Amino acid sequence: MLSDTDEEEFSTFARLVTPVALRVVRRISPPGSDTEAVVAEAIARAFLHWARLRTLSYREAWFYRVATNLSLDATRRRRFSSEVGPARSDSSTQFEDRSLQRMELKDALLLLSNKQRQAVVLRYLLDLPVNDVASAMRLRSGTVRKHLERGLTALRSSLGTDPDEVIRGQS
Repeated sequence: MLSDTDEEEFSTFARLVTPVALRVVRRISPPGSDTEAVVAEAIARAFLHWARLRTLSYREAWFYRVATNLSLDATRRRRFSSEVGPARSDSSTQFEDRSLQRMELKDALLLLSNKQRQAVVLRYLLDLPVNDVASAMRLRSGTVRKHLERGLTALRSSLGTDPDEVIRGQS
């Protein structure tokens, strides 16, 4: 059981990381996914490991990595159709376009190796510095840069466009 101080510290941590994790999980999950459940599971895992996690300098990156992996695992298990129905209005067409881009990005991310996917998500979806990504992945910065380079090359090939346009174009 955690002390009152540890519980307060964990609550503060959870309030800090939850909005960012929700945003990232929504970006990489297909429409209709239960993103809140994925983030809640990540919070539960952080709580279970809090005694060790609280002392790490990269605990936020650790949490985002867990949330991302849980989201990708849930997406892999879930079967969905990528067919889009007829356009209803300009706003629904824009929503469908963003949804298609999100699904294409998710599919392209699933084609990457685990290390490349983790590096790309932590660096570009979460905007973490390379050194924080390296700490979270327990790799050297140069190794992370190599995974990023190879991952972005593979994404460019899969998406047929600059991945930054897809990643930054989502809200």
